[in-house]
Amino acid sequence: CTYDFSSERRSRGQFFSPKYPQNYPPNSNCKYYFHAKPYEKVALIFENIQLEYIEGRLVCENNPDRIIIKDGFEPASPVITQFCNSSHFHEVTSSGSKMAVEFISDFRKQFQGFAASYRFISPTFPIHNLQQSTCDQHITSSHPEPHEITSPGYPNSYPSTPTMCHYVIEGESRQRIQLTFTEIDLHPSDDKMPAENELCEETDIVTIHSFIDHSSEVMKTYCGRKNSTKAFMSSNNRLEVVFTTRPRESNELINSRGFKATYAFVTNYGIHYGIQERDLSCSFSYHSDISATGNFTSPNYPGLYPHITECHFLFYGRQHEVIQITFETFDVEGVQNE
Repeated sequence: CTYDFSSERRSRGQFFSPKYPQNYPPNSNCKYYFHAKPYEKVALIFENIQLEYIEGRLVCENNPDRIIIKDGFEPASPVITQFCNSSHFHEVTSSGSKMAVEFISDFRKQFQGFAASYRFISPTFPIHNLQQSTCDQHITSSHPEPHEITSPGYPNSYPSTPTMCHYVIEGESRQRIQLTFTEIDLHPSDDKMPAENELCEETDIVTIHSFIDHSSEVMKTYCGRKNSTKAFMSSNNRLEVVFTTRPRESNELINSRGFKATYAFVTNYGIHYGIQERDLSCSFSYHSDISATGNFTSPNYPGLYPHITECHFLFYGRQHEVIQITFETFDVEGVQNE
């Protein structure tokens, strides 16, 4: 039960405890080794952890089932952290190019285990460390309403000088950020030009970035004109919008309004049906004694579901009842619609 993950082969992926999502076997001892390039680091996100936990054990070393994360491969490598109970969404980053994860269980009770994702990151080039501009904003969940961001000068035309504005939106640890553009009008705003990533090389752009520790990932790039967009949702409690305008000729006029977007801090993953678990994880239950029929959706529907997210939907019927599920819409990455 030994697994090796190398940045040379794949920059990101997932890994699990044995037999996940079924219960792990007794007396498990699995090791996961992550090999980054010399200038990279390893970033892990544990989306779901379900381990046997004995009450009264104050430290994980005394718990029979646990996850040990070390900053290197050697026996003497320092332990970054350990997990030994049930929880959700923990982020761990290495200090160097190597990280090891060890999963141990005993012969007694077995639980679901863990689901996690990994990514090799290059912290030398983080988006949020670019030179600050006067239009940069850092917005937290305590920010007063209205919850909106706009380009400089909106609703009038934005400045013609080259500009890069960073809008970092940060919630509390369990919050996700929902972001919707209500208007995008960027120069040149040609109605015939679709606002798609591959057509935005020589234009003013607005990009949405999702954070994973010290690195960021471009979720979407917009240019041209668009009345509104589907809602986006962050992968964790941070999201960044970057507005970039290109250099232009001195006689080139700007008649574009820029952009306006609204945002919200949510803990229900944008799911408005069912009963959410108390720990605010993406787990929802539906009970026949409350309602015999109803709806359930993926996170943030009808907007785009977030990256690196695992959700559970549990249905409880009365005795002798069966449960019938009909998918009215099904659109996920890797599955082609018929």
